[in-house]
Amino acid sequence: MDKIPTYLGFRIRNLLILIGLHFFSIWLIALFILLSLARDMGDIYCAGFVFTTFISALFKIFLLGSFWSSIYFLQISKKRLAELLDEGRLTWVGNAEDTARFCHQLREFDPHFI
Repeated sequence: MDKIPTYLGFRIRNLLILIGLHFFSIWLIALFILLSLARDMGDIYCAGFVFTTFISALFKIFLLGSFWSSIYFLQISKKRLAELLDEGRLTWVGNAEDTARFCHQLREFDPHFI
């Protein structure tokens, strides 16, 4: 049961990192543009601009991939949890109210889950 909030946390964290990296790369690109305009050394700053853009794009692809992979693993864990509940191999320790609340949360998370 602890896997569902953990994977949701990974998704949220990866999304925040992706947004932060996006704004950082925009700031870095703007800095290189301003420096290239301020000085007459366009080749050096142009190379830095291209390199920074390339590196930030690689990081964005990596973070976006980890974001989508966490969604994929979340789907796997939901399916496995449903299988274990159906097979009776997973038991819920709690009273009827806890069980009803648990099932309601799963239905809110995914209406087709249960």
